[in-house]
Amino acid sequence: MSPNRPNIDDIDVAHLLSATEPLAGIPLPSEGPHVAERVRIPLETWQRLEAEAAARGVEPGVLIVQLVEAALSPELQRAIAQLAQRTPPAA
Repeated sequence: MSPNRPNIDDIDVAHLLSATEPLAGIPLPSEGPHVAERVRIPLETWQRLEAEAAARGVEPGVLIVQLVEAALSPELQRAIAQLAQRTPPAA
């Protein structure tokens, strides 16, 4: 090994790993597995999403998850089905 670089096998890092705190800004894992999916969102929609997320004090990705979960909730699906069964108002 070079005199300027220590041999990595000779370094005990256990005390470094056990003493560290989670990195700031890195979200902790939440319950259950997650899937990463890339989606293309129109710029105007993304800007509206960013503004709404900022107003709620969350990251845009968190808001996306919340919106998808809400859209797929049984309560919303029932409400949509009930609205679809109504006769539209006369013009």
